[in-house]
Amino acid sequence: MKARLRWTWAALLLLGLGAVALDSGTVAAVFGTGRAAAVAPCSSRRVADPYETALRFLAAGVQRRDLAAAYTLATPSLRGRRTCADWQHGRMTLAEFRDIDWSRASYQTVAGGEGQVVLRVLLYRPGAAEPVPYLMELQVEQSESGWHVGYFARDRWFKPRPAATPAA
Repeated sequence: MKARLRWTWAALLLLGLGAVALDSGTVAAVFGTGRAAAVAPCSSRRVADPYETALRFLAAGVQRRDLAAAYTLATPSLRGRRTCADWQHGRMTLAEFRDIDWSRASYQTVAGGEGQVVLRVLLYRPGAAEPVPYLMELQVEQSESGWHVGYFARDRWFKPRPAATPAA
């Protein structure tokens, strides 16, 4: 009876370890299959210019091109309790805008101060007449040197100017 109980506990332990290994991607990393093969490491990199940070963040995170890079460009307050792995698997609170028409996208500096810039970012979808407005706050992080995005959300108060009608 004792031996049977030990074997049961050993089997449960092995099942638990196997589940953890599969979830963490250890098995996929060893064998080169599954989602872990596509997961890039999150490492912080310094960006000295707030506007370059904004552009990188839009391409990496908002367009969903490189979620690990977007995670490193976000402040801890924007990341919340989400880990880099959460972001890489799409579990993030960041708005998605995959089809940016970069030829018409624009920004306007709304506010600024020591170590902080707030931008209104106007993103267009291809063929859309009106932009989708967002507010983006950039700040210099003391713990992680360089500029990082602290806030990114729809700007509900922005109203685009009506298009000028041609004079007759």
